[in-house]
Amino acid sequence: MLLLLNSPSLSIGFIFPCPAWCISSFRLYILATAAATAPLALLLSFDGNFFLQLFLWLSAFAAVASGFNFDPVHPGRILPTVSSTPLPVTDGRVTKLVQDLTNITPKCARCLEMGVSCTFHERGVPCAACAVLGAPDCDWSNPSLFILSLRQSRDSYLRDERDDLVRSVETNVLPHSHFDREYARSQQWFYDAAQGAITRFLINIRATRNVAVDGYRCLAASATNIPTLLRFIELGIEAHIHPLVLQVVGERVQDLLAALL
Repeated sequence: MLLLLNSPSLSIGFIFPCPAWCISSFRLYILATAAATAPLALLLSFDGNFFLQLFLWLSAFAAVASGFNFDPVHPGRILPTVSSTPLPVTDGRVTKLVQDLTNITPKCARCLEMGVSCTFHERGVPCAACAVLGAPDCDWSNPSLFILSLRQSRDSYLRDERDDLVRSVETNVLPHSHFDREYARSQQWFYDAAQGAITRFLINIRATRNVAVDGYRCLAASATNIPTLLRFIELGIEAHIHPLVLQVVGERVQDLLAALL
């Protein structure tokens, strides 16, 4: 089994990127085989060779899964600094930017693919489905999509401000010489609010990113029944539980098996 995992023809599939929540078919085979055979074998047999083989299967799975990056704030995608005078994160204008529903799709990509309802709270907070699945890469926590939303909000806001200023000049409410000053003021207002929104987005991510996985880790650490843990992994695959969670449970099984060998 380990020789197969290390063969060039199979390792290629683990190098090229795939959706973060997707497990390759070969790893599915490893996990499903272990989950399907382990409970019965553990109940009916205490063959040491079986324990060793199962341990190797799970070791292989953990080794492969650990090669993936599950960090929701993707490396290299550093959020910009757009103002040195940000509004407080609790300011109503900041709240409006992080909770704006104008520039978002009805569902995140995962919920859309799974055909389940999707709840949007605000940027930086994953939807309920992604949270319970332990998925750290919900669209609502995606920095690139957040910046895209801010850019769209900026363009819409400044377009409306420009149109209002043009009308004010045309109706002699605003002197023409004041147009540039007022437009620059509108720009600064938006960027101050946007910087506050960026800060709030990062706070949200740091507060929520590991909650689900840490919860699963605590539950797995308190479990001592290997068949139950393997059953969880099997059902977790069917329910699209994130690979990082399955890895946590798999590592707990490894620890329990190591104590028996």
